Amino acid sequence: MASTDAAESAVTERVAAAKRAIGEFEDSGQEAVDDAVAAVAWAICRDGACRAFAERAVEETGMGNVADKIEKTETIVRGALSDTAGEPTVGVVDRDPEEGVIEIAHPAGVVGALTPSTNPVGTPATLAMFAIKGRNAIVVSPSPSAVETTGAVIEAIRARLEAVGAPPDLVGMVPPPITKPKAHELLDRADLVQVTGSPNNVEAGRTADTPDLCVGEGNVVCLVGERADVPAAADDIAHSASFDHGLTCLNANSIVAHGSVRSQLLEALEARGGYLCTEAETDRLREVLFDAGELRSGAIGRSAAELAARAELPEAASESSFLLVQPPDVGDEAPLCGEKLTPVVAAYDRPSFDAAIGASNAILEHEGRGHSCVVYTPDRQRAIAAGERLDVHRIGRNQSSIELAGGFGNGVRFTFSLGGGPMGGNLIDENISYEHFLTTKKVVEPADGEPPSDEELFGSIAERTG
Repeated sequence: MASTDAAESAVTERVAAAKRAIGEFEDSGQEAVDDAVAAVAWAICRDGACRAFAERAVEETGMGNVADKIEKTETIVRGALSDTAGEPTVGVVDRDPEEGVIEIAHPAGVVGALTPSTNPVGTPATLAMFAIKGRNAIVVSPSPSAVETTGAVIEAIRARLEAVGAPPDLVGMVPPPITKPKAHELLDRADLVQVTGSPNNVEAGRTADTPDLCVGEGNVVCLVGERADVPAAADDIAHSASFDHGLTCLNANSIVAHGSVRSQLLEALEARGGYLCTEAETDRLREVLFDAGELRSGAIGRSAAELAARAELPEAASESSFLLVQPPDVGDEAPLCGEKLTPVVAAYDRPSFDAAIGASNAILEHEGRGHSCVVYTPDRQRAIAAGERLDVHRIGRNQSSIELAGGFGNGVRFTFSLGGGPMGGNLIDENISYEHFLTTKKVVEPADGEPPSDEELFGSIAERTG
């Protein structure tokens, strides 16, 4: 009971400080709000800061690699700042004179965020930007295995907020040691919950008695059609498969290729740093990655070379940047078709477009339903047809799946938190951005208007149905 009481007291103090900060900040104008958001981004993007955080993250967690962490963190943080630029979130944010509706921005309150060891820098930083853009505050409960890195990020953000005259308690962290009672207490005491991380943490966020913006499980499937530009597809898949040693929810985890391009694609992937495992090597690698079908935590985010050494693969595998396996089938009896959080990709082939869609949905049913796929085809209508039938809310065409977290070459919002929609058990099916942390009040004025006639409403329905 004492530990529970201590956890409750520690979290209560942080949430109370955050509420006071909202009170100090809620009368701020748009310029002050935007300065605070930019200050959070600058805490990460100022000279040398991101590298220091990335190095600290790799050292503390043992996962991923520094160069890719710098790239993804700076890209998403800068992109998220660009997404917020010029967007009104203070006072009247929208008017519709014809309908007589005026929308006024209002803070949602204190955001309680559980953040992962896989992105201990970018996730808390972007969530802080999104929260502050709506004049909210945020309290972060980091992964216990990344508490020092996230703590350093939070302290850097608080210092930059203070430098622009914003209350530093707009961003806080649950005090270490990080425990489940503290994390769950935060979920209960916050006004809004956002959890990005493990399935267990996401489930805790979804089942808390607090409105939530939780995310779905990743497990990206890449469909390669019979008329795909195979070298270009191989470039994208190789990039996605190896990026940060597979640590993001958008890394390529499976390929479903048309049978006519399978051999060419595998050869192209081998030429781009992949190692194609034999059946026996696949069996040994499976044992390294999984224990009774569950992903081993000690394998997550490790390099292809380290995994190859553990699985006693040939020297060529140790020189690769990602590993390719060819399991016999998909489903619960083949855990290699799931999200692996490592630079390991399962490759399948099917004889037709319909069969490829079926196989992809079977993989997603195993894990990742609602999240993301990529389709490689020159035919936009074929991609749309795939989008209509694939059980995901994000379908990229002819690009690295990593770009679905936001890219200056596409139109999606920059984020580290991606909703899986109802298919993934989430309320949100979009890339989570500042808009989801912004609530509004509506002033509804009288407006001219006449009700539509029955003919306008029902057309020929009465005649056709009686």
